[in-house]
Amino acid sequence: MTNREVLKAKIAQPVPEGTIDLVLIEQGVLPDNQFDPSLEDDRKGMDLAQAGLIFWFCTNRKSVKELDFQFTQHDIDDLLKIRRVLLNRWGVPDELDTDSPTIESVSDLW
Repeated sequence: MTNREVLKAKIAQPVPEGTIDLVLIEQGVLPDNQFDPSLEDDRKGMDLAQAGLIFWFCTNRKSVKELDFQFTQHDIDDLLKIRRVLLNRWGVPDELDTDSPTIESVSDLW
């Protein structure tokens, strides 16, 4: 399988081929080369490309519905967790991680 085909299979969502090629190239992975899962560089490039594609999904429309396919905010939160795991696997810092406090609940304020 080519790197492009592997990334399409991993994502399993409709994504323009140009976008797939772009995230692969940004990670130094050539889209038409054969994917070799026994090579650490291939696995790392594919994981980081998948993380890039997840970020692309999350920064597009917040609500997408097409026939039986739909993204919700809950799905985006889950996708960002998957992205964080992929980045952590290779020691890449997640630029979305903030050390600042976040408000989890305001129910105790009134």
